Amino acid sequence: MEHPSTSTPDQVNAHNRLLVVGLGNPGPKYENTRHNIGFSVLDTLVDNWKDDKKHKALSSKRFIDGVEVHFLKPQTFMNLSGEAVQSYAAYYEIENDGIIVVHDDADISFGEIRTKIGGGHAGHNGLKSIDNRLGTKDYWRIRVGIGRPPEKMPMDAYVLARWTNDQKAALPTLIEHATHEVDQMLVKVQEPNERQNKNITK
Repeated sequence: MEHPSTSTPDQVNAHNRLLVVGLGNPGPKYENTRHNIGFSVLDTLVDNWKDDKKHKALSSKRFIDGVEVHFLKPQTFMNLSGEAVQSYAAYYEIENDGIIVVHDDADISFGEIRTKIGGGHAGHNGLKSIDNRLGTKDYWRIRVGIGRPPEKMPMDAYVLARWTNDQKAALPTLIEHATHEVDQMLVKVQEPNERQNKNITK
């Protein structure tokens, strides 16, 4: 599905290439789990994925207002996501602040979305791997809220579980809002550095 850009034609681009990464785990076992919300968002944005074995990922690209925008779903499993991201970004010479990572966040209530650049990984193994492989935390994040687990339920079991019926009903709206945030972020990262707030939280 093509997702329309909201950038303006006269915008001066800070990057020739951008990379949008959705985090998740590969395989049917993990489909429709909370940890795979990043995959779900990118699957709404991209129809045709290429099996990019060189970078251990599924990839796609298209031009938006003259900018080469790449989309990536690492196939390394969550805790090794950084391998695919670093390899791909280095190969295509994509700068760290031109990388946007879409991921689940248990510290945010289900249905809420926040964006920021940099910050801690809060125990998220995908972000931890990306931090380690890139050697920096200064990339953009779109944090999709999944809420906290029920009392006494371990976090790892919670993120790998499927959505409740109520959450499943609300999921299409959440994914739609997240894709809109991706589009807005593609504009945001192209603003001149002096106009960027490097610690935005929304």
